[in-house]
Amino acid sequence: MNPPPRASVYEYRHANLKMKIHSDQLTVFQQDALRRFEMDMVEHLRQFSPIHSDLMGDRALRELIRFGADQANRYGFSKRGPVRLYIELIFILGVDFDTDPQLPWTKEILRDPNFSDQMLRAKQLYERALFYIERVTGPDYHLSRTAIGRVFQGRIVDSRVSAEYISDEVVEYLYGIHPQKCEYVGRPVLHEIYRKALQLAEQHGIGCYSGVALCAGLMLVFGHGFIHDPKIPWVSAVFAARPAHEPETWLNEFYSLAMAYLTRIAEMARGERLVY
Repeated sequence: MNPPPRASVYEYRHANLKMKIHSDQLTVFQQDALRRFEMDMVEHLRQFSPIHSDLMGDRALRELIRFGADQANRYGFSKRGPVRLYIELIFILGVDFDTDPQLPWTKEILRDPNFSDQMLRAKQLYERALFYIERVTGPDYHLSRTAIGRVFQGRIVDSRVSAEYISDEVVEYLYGIHPQKCEYVGRPVLHEIYRKALQLAEQHGIGCYSGVALCAGLMLVFGHGFIHDPKIPWVSAVFAARPAHEPETWLNEFYSLAMAYLTRIAEMARGERLVY
């Protein structure tokens, strides 16, 4: 589905989201400009996503900014506006949004050889991101926040369904988490998420149904690169501590940490609108 045409849309406010694309002739990758850009982005991200920025701290924020700038440069983005947009989309869509099967349009735009100008490519990426956000996150990111709560609070009971039907069972679980997003991306993509989740769960010793479903749910709400997303570092830490023989013990620990995370987010929010 193609987004409706928009006339000269370079700024959009959605809850506390504010994305701008502007033509700054000073490229980010000149050394002095890079230092200034990094400092400016730390301040910008603290306004753009204050709670996650506080949870991450300046060091992790700077690492994310450098990572995002390097990734943006791979796609020919060197000016401040396009690079900033790319980093903002990491916050909204996930750290590996450019390769996520849920977001095929990102790859299409970023790798389209017909764009000779980075500003035009960035504008098209922004327009499609806006189109997606309006349909999937809900007002004030309500749908996204609800989906995250369902993943972290909904302890999964192991299914008795035979192995050949497990993929369908996981897909139905995903619909229960975020039906609007599932309808948007479609069942073929959800089955691809299942396959990726199965592989990841088996790599980490939690190949039971509850482990696979958890991985699939995390991919759905945080993107397929959730396991190394700097916005949720505790997730990568707990996955690094793979269980030896007791996946249920590991899962219990995960859900305990998840509840602590949700509680802390709620305490920090105090009416703030979160960017996920």
